[in-house]
This record gives sequence, structure tokens and C-alpha cells, in this order.
Amino acid sequence: MTKRGIDRSTGRARRLPALALACLLLFSTPVASRAGELQDAIRSANTAALREALEAGGDADALGQALHVAVIMEDLEAIRLLYEYGADLEAANRIGGAHPLHVAADIGLPPVINLLIDLGADLDARDELGRTPLIQAAIAGNSGAAENLLAAGADADAAETRRGTTALHLAAFRGHREVIDVLLAYGAQVDVADENGETPLFWAIGSGEAEAIIRLINAGADVNHRNRAGIAPLGAAAFAYDREVTERLLKMLGAVD
Repeated sequence: MTKRGIDRSTGRARRLPALALACLLLFSTPVASRAGELQDAIRSANTAALREALEAGGDADALGQALHVAVIMEDLEAIRLLYEYGADLEAANRIGGAHPLHVAADIGLPPVINLLIDLGADLDARDELGRTPLIQAAIAGNSGAAENLLAAGADADAAETRRGTTALHLAAFRGHREVIDVLLAYGAQVDVADENGETPLFWAIGSGEAEAIIRLINAGADVNHRNRAGIAPLGAAAFAYDREVTERLLKMLGAVD
């Protein structure tokens, strides 16, 4: 199994992020005949065969698995057809309970995201970690996907249930500058705190993401906010990936001991 999918706009191979790759590997294993027929038809882009398999019937699980494959393959026609035959837009897969919209956000497929939204997919659906599609887009660094979700009304400040981290926390930690800009443009709270009282600025400091630090502070982040342990950003810099540079940058931007 290749670690690449096909970009239908260019016909070229494209790398799949971890979530989408895991889903594709899962759905490439032998499955019950009806589910297998649906998935094979989607992989071969055979709409007639897909319709024939759908008309023969299929249970909810088979339809849900097929929908995930159609999303990964970026097959808009198959997605519409599966929905027409009753596929659940919120079908959770066995990879962390991701919904089709999570997978589309993870790969970065605005046309698929828009179609799923138009069909009625839940913008703030939760996987097993409490992540929404927007959070998944932020983790993957897909600013286009993030913007599509936010423009449709996704909650910019939705937090993971496990740590209380938002899309902005995770984009800051990974240094996804364009995602940070999109989130801030759509009103994400720059000083939203996680379960430890740490704002996205702390997460950017932890990974030594200088440009993320600058963007957050320029957007109004409190450079002297203290977490629940009483530690301010400058104190957190002692544990940063690049301590000296991060400390110097914070002091230049107004941090105090």
C-alpha cells in the first residue's frame, strides 16, 4: 500500500497525513462482500458499479466505510451518491472515531469539505479525543480547510476534551503560521487557556516557534500571563526548544521576569 493518494486536479501522487493514511490502510484490508464492492467501485472511480452495489443494498457500517474511502479519494460524485443512498455523514471510523469531515480536514480538501458541509455534516463533530474538524485542520497545517470550516460557522475556540487545547494552541505549537492567521482573522481567542492555564503563546514557546510567538503577541497575547503553576511565558522559555533565542525574543516583546 502506497503512502500516497492521487491529487485529482493534477493526476499526481500526493502524500497523505497520518489520519488519512491510517484510514486508507484500514479500508484496504479484506472486508465483507458488500462493503468491499462499494469500496472497490470507489477506488476504481466506477460510478456505475457503485450505483449497482448501492442498489443491491448495504448496511450502515458498509456505507460509512465507503464514505470515508470516497472522502480520501476526493470523489465528490461518490460522496453525493452514497449520501443519496443513506450514508451517515457522521459515520465514525475505527481510527480514533474520526468522522468524514475530520478526514477531509486532515488531508486538506476544501471541495470535499464544502460538499460535506452543504450536505449537512456537523461542523463541530467530535472524535474520541474531542477534536473537531477545525482542530484536525490546525494540527495538519491546512489553512484552506480551516478557513472553509470557519467561514461555514465552525467554533474557532472549540477545545479538545482531553487537554482543553484549541486549534490555536495546536497551530501555535506546530508553527503553522497561515493557520494561526486564519484563526485569528475569524476571532479565535488569543489568550484562551487550556486545562493547565496555558495560552497558545505557551505552546508556541514550548516548541520554539519564533514566528508563531511574534504573531500571537502582535495579535494581543498577554506576554506576562501566568499559568496555573504561576509560571509566566518568560519562565516557560527555560524549557523551550531554543531557550536563549526564545528568551531574548520574549524580552524584546515586553516579557518580564
